[in-house]
Amino acid sequence: MKKIFPKDGVPKDKLMMVEGNDDFNALYHLFTAHNIMGICTVGDYDGISNIMPAIRVEIKAANHKCIGVVVDADTDISARWQSIRSAIIGPEHFSETSVPKSPSPDGTIVFQVGLPKIGIWIMPDNKLSGMLEDFARFLIPVHDKLYDVAEKAVAGIPVSDRLFNPRHLTKVHLHTWLAWQSNPGLPIGQAISQTYLKADAEHALLFIDWVKKLYDCT
Repeated sequence: MKKIFPKDGVPKDKLMMVEGNDDFNALYHLFTAHNIMGICTVGDYDGISNIMPAIRVEIKAANHKCIGVVVDADTDISARWQSIRSAIIGPEHFSETSVPKSPSPDGTIVFQVGLPKIGIWIMPDNKLSGMLEDFARFLIPVHDKLYDVAEKAVAGIPVSDRLFNPRHLTKVHLHTWLAWQSNPGLPIGQAISQTYLKADAEHALLFIDWVKKLYDCT
């Protein structure tokens, strides 16, 4: 685990696992905006390749009551879900029948006697392929006019001059848009705290509702 918040690691029996620094900071500012800091310990596992084997270890840790997992769908949400199912199913872990074959649109929560409750959120919304930036796109104010301009600006770059991976197009659009705010170039987490991205947007509220249900705060 690369780093955690809250820094004292309280509560120790409620853990949320995230892929990387951007997710970590986005959750920090979302939790702050919704006054749920301390609802669980959030750990940055520094990449999907680390988080998958760590899930099995954390399920068997004696002190965990609840575990949350937040990962990007990337290019194939179905493949990502199947990889998570494979990580949590097995002897001394969850049975195949206890884990749904597809993620819940509201965020998945799985129960099995003798094991910690586990919740899974696949960015951006448990339905679409994508990543944190696609989730952040949903938090842009409804009446914003600059995002469309950012999309058109990027579209105007000749294909031969585009240095970015095409699958990162939303990331390029979002960070172009963030570069045009009054405090330009903030990362997603700080953009939430500055209210450029809305912590009370529908998708943010859906995510926070899943967090509260998972950690028994509703």
